[in-house]
Amino acid sequence: EKNYRDLIKENSQVKIFTIGTDTSPFYFNFFKMPKGISYQEHVKNVIEIFNKAYVGGAGSDSILLQVFDEAYQDNEIPTTEDAQKILTGEMKGNKLRGREMLWKQSSMRMLQFLNYGGTGRVYNVKEHYPMEKLMEEFVIFELGGLANSNDKRFFIEMFTLLYWLQKEKEGIE
Repeated sequence: EKNYRDLIKENSQVKIFTIGTDTSPFYFNFFKMPKGISYQEHVKNVIEIFNKAYVGGAGSDSILLQVFDEAYQDNEIPTTEDAQKILTGEMKGNKLRGREMLWKQSSMRMLQFLNYGGTGRVYNVKEHYPMEKLMEEFVIFELGGLANSNDKRFFIEMFTLLYWLQKEKEGIE
């Protein structure tokens, strides 16, 4: 029985990235918008994936939208750490109550998960491996370094979205 590591023996051009570990790290800032897509479309896609992977909700959508808007105003290419700092600042000293408090707590939970451990090292970068270059190469992603199924789902869905947008930009559907 063979596994994907045997591909390296057959094709030296195969690259293996170990997501969430330092063995063969892959850095990926999903806030870096693909060319040709509107800011609004990109942010809505990112928020949808956040909510699916980390079980957010309708209220956390609006909180994340506000936080991401501010993060993009403050940084050319924000990171999840930037977004978490903004939300932490909003929650400090404010008397939160009711649904808004729950929405902010849900949003904070999602951002904390993405900033914690190996996952944080993956996403909190200003530059990452160019998507255009990945399209030209044989690539395997090992997801064993991601702590749980939510982290894996987030990576897979976010990467797939950006891959699809890149292909669409190239005219390949």
